[in-house]
Amino acid sequence: MGDFGFAKPAAYHGLFRHYQFYYDRLLSLITDVADLRPSYVLDLACGTGEFTCAIARRFPNSKIVGLDISTAFIEFAKANQPDREIEFFVSPANALPGVAWISNVDTIFIKGAYHLFENALPIEVFTRPQFRNLRCVVIVEKIQRSLESYPVPDSAAEDRKRYVSSEWASKRLNVPAGITNQSVSFGHLVRVPPQDYFEAVKQRQFSYLQSVDDAEMDAWLAGRPSEKHINIFEENVCNIYHL
Repeated sequence: MGDFGFAKPAAYHGLFRHYQFYYDRLLSLITDVADLRPSYVLDLACGTGEFTCAIARRFPNSKIVGLDISTAFIEFAKANQPDREIEFFVSPANALPGVAWISNVDTIFIKGAYHLFENALPIEVFTRPQFRNLRCVVIVEKIQRSLESYPVPDSAAEDRKRYVSSEWASKRLNVPAGITNQSVSFGHLVRVPPQDYFEAVKQRQFSYLQSVDDAEMDAWLAGRPSEKHINIFEENVCNIYHL
């Protein structure tokens, strides 16, 4: 499978390992709002498994599976979560209807990735017979004011303005017939050590960093003031689809 142009797994993990408190609070809110009681959960586009582990903490009696298109990320997840009862698989999202175990899944979480493949995997797909036990799909996406709390070079900040548009946000609320929707958002301060944050930025962890050339990146990193923490205001909107 392709690994695209994002950061190396160690840099991805180095950044998002600091979000565990936020993930726990977010999942608690989602669970309470949607009254979730899953038995078989899929974390789709799971990366290196940080959010997957939070799901496992929240639902300790549930079967937990993580799936991502990146072989490198999944290998890292398997190597670094050895004590947890989580299975990790490599597959593109649009192959999901053909995965053998998908009929067992009753809850799917998609955090920070659905905008990358929603044309290939629209909400309507989850009503197909292959998903016969599926009851809930939770799509978690960062909102604009949260994105803007992430320090990045100027050219990346310009590209980021197009990352979330009003059309994109409203589209998510067009619920297909037969599906009900709840929406909830949660924001909280996340403090990240500078070395972990800037390593992720240097490796172009975020898609809007791909246009930053090496010269601009090096100059921006060299010009950053000395900081004890990078303060991120992490805020996501969660659209909860009941099938």
